[in-house]
Amino acid sequence: MAGHIRFLLLSVCFLTFSNLLWSQTTTSCFEIEGILIDACGNDEGNNEMVRFLVGPNPLQTSQLQVEWATTNNPWGGVCQTSATAQKVAQLNNSIQACGFLKEPSGGILPANSKVLLISGFDFDPSYNSFAGLADTVYIIFNCASPGFGNFANAGSGTRTLKMSFTNPANCSDQVSYDRSKLTGGDGAAVSYTFNGTASYFNNGCSVPFTPLSAEWTSPGVVCAPVDLSSHVTGTPGGVFSGNGISGNTFDPAGLSGTIEITYTVGNSTCSVNEKRQVTIAESGSSEWTAPANICSAALPLNLNQLITGQQGGIWSGNGVSDSLFSPSGLSGAVEITYTIGSGQCQSQTKHSVEVLSSPVALNEINGRKEYCNEEISALSTNPDQGAEVRWYADSQLTTLLHTGSSFLPPGTETSTFYVVQVLNSCAGPATQVTVTFHPVPPKPEVNDTTWFCSGNTLPLLQASASGNISWYTDSTLTNLKGQGTTYQPLDTNTHVYYLTNSVGPCVSAPAKAYLLEAPVITASISPEGPVYLCNAEPAVLSSASPTANLWSIGDSTNSISVSTPGMYYLEVQGFCGITKDSILVIDGTTHAGFVASPDSGIAPLLVTISNQSQNAFVIEYKLNGIPVELNTENTLSLSKGGMNTITQIVTSESGCIDSVSTQVYVIEKLSIEIPNSFTPNADGFNDQFIIKNTGINLLECSIFNRWGAKIKELKSPGATWDGLYNGKSAPDGVYFYVLKATAFNGEQLEKKGSITLIR
Repeated sequence: MAGHIRFLLLSVCFLTFSNLLWSQTTTSCFEIEGILIDACGNDEGNNEMVRFLVGPNPLQTSQLQVEWATTNNPWGGVCQTSATAQKVAQLNNSIQACGFLKEPSGGILPANSKVLLISGFDFDPSYNSFAGLADTVYIIFNCASPGFGNFANAGSGTRTLKMSFTNPANCSDQVSYDRSKLTGGDGAAVSYTFNGTASYFNNGCSVPFTPLSAEWTSPGVVCAPVDLSSHVTGTPGGVFSGNGISGNTFDPAGLSGTIEITYTVGNSTCSVNEKRQVTIAESGSSEWTAPANICSAALPLNLNQLITGQQGGIWSGNGVSDSLFSPSGLSGAVEITYTIGSGQCQSQTKHSVEVLSSPVALNEINGRKEYCNEEISALSTNPDQGAEVRWYADSQLTTLLHTGSSFLPPGTETSTFYVVQVLNSCAGPATQVTVTFHPVPPKPEVNDTTWFCSGNTLPLLQASASGNISWYTDSTLTNLKGQGTTYQPLDTNTHVYYLTNSVGPCVSAPAKAYLLEAPVITASISPEGPVYLCNAEPAVLSSASPTANLWSIGDSTNSISVSTPGMYYLEVQGFCGITKDSILVIDGTTHAGFVASPDSGIAPLLVTISNQSQNAFVIEYKLNGIPVELNTENTLSLSKGGMNTITQIVTSESGCIDSVSTQVYVIEKLSIEIPNSFTPNADGFNDQFIIKNTGINLLECSIFNRWGAKIKELKSPGATWDGLYNGKSAPDGVYFYVLKATAFNGEQLEKKGSITLIR
């Protein structure tokens, strides 16, 4: 559903009509708008009502299908007879307003028409008052006379009404209600929004109706736009007309003198109106908010930003030029006036603005202002007596960094700061100070480690940098050994060299260069051999060296995966030479296998285990995950009902493991439980005839009525009966059954008895 429901049309016990509240349309095929759930009188089945709204295309009543909220009453189609015409005429004679009830011509419900569906053609007009109807409503009758109500109105639970038209396609709607939320007995009703939201209410059997009223009060003298809807004292939602009217708003702009305005409620066939006069005058609100104290050094203030009333007025007072107020040269209280309008609608508001004296700019900022990579020191200044010093990061003075005469610049990047002194909440002109950080040059680029082989000439160390490179043998950079891009080590006792890069006064952090004797790398394969292959799972052979590996299979990675038995070789190319290693790979696979017989039976069940494993050195068994020992006859006794899992675990002499499992079904006992009644009323409880059983392999159950006719046959242990016979609900009463069953162990069972069907 879509849109918004305006009201619920009720008949029999409650009926409210309002022409204005019918004034909606829908883009859907149709929308259900309300239901009278609990009709007045004794014959509820004929006096319930459904209200719906036709969409943008006409609908044919002969194509209407209805599924009531109870399953007891069928849909009889739409009747239009002399009897229904007489009932409609009787209702129309009771209408005191300008509304009209009519049956559709040729069964056609016009587009956008409002329709009232009566639940039975034996509808009693004496229970209904349509005196206040102020619109044309189509009325149709269900061509059936239900014995009882179509809508359950007692107890709890949700019930649903479904309606559809066979043409056009997909033309349907449905609504639901909660029986526990219905109120007040007779007259209980529900209205729905187009999205299906339900509202519950009860107005009894009376018919309250408020006649259309166009009463409203004139706003009198008007100087600005006014919302006339707030002046309506009669029926709301009507239409205003006249000069200056836009919707509910009257705008006097461009008008003068006295204007006549009309307010109309209703429609072209049923409406009332009232006329009132409005006098035009020029006026407006001059309200504005005075600012807090202003400092004499502040920038000119735009006074228009302070207006809370009407814009477009005139500002006046010392320091005022058009809409700007400049405090320069002023002090103390300054009176400023804002005037809007003229004549009797003129408005004028005055406020005093306090102008405070501002301090002068700070003359000097002390402290170091240039750095390389030294520790930063604070800046300082000497403010006027009683003044506060503020340090900002921007010239607009919006980002405050610090308050006080001393300031430690944050970070290590060149930055400009703005310093002001504040006295009596007034800031003086900003003083600018820049702290410059010269870039620290990067470390020299050098190989982290240079290797040499024992007995060979020491290699030349090389580095590069944008400035001058210095070589040291200590981390404190006091033992200078050389300068330049290269350095020739003189002995093997020094293993670490420290290099710096200097550009002007700035020196980089040191880089480290290691001179190390290359270790002799020995080829070594892990794990230690021999290695056994298990159940076609590959083995991983790893080298102790992370690099420079060459395996006999041509791989050069740190580890290889092998699945074929044989001898494997490894060569490792070290910095100072090649070493070799080898390992033997052997197939040690084992396979689990056994047969358990029988595979099902009644507890206690003796199962024989036939071993069929291969290459097994150790054989173990588990029953449902718990280790067990076979007896001397290789049997197991099973007493646990249900599916039992037997697992064989085998281990080869080389340690390879394999396992296999099989399942044996054990029946603890035979049982058949047959209920003596069931209630197929779709309430979710005991809705089906179910035969509970254990240990049953085959089952046949025939169900007969009291005259001996077979109406249902169940042919499996899990089959059920839902209380239907030939697609329809079987009547309440006693039925008889004959049951034959065969257990898993071949035992035959027979049962006979009766069952009661209750709805």
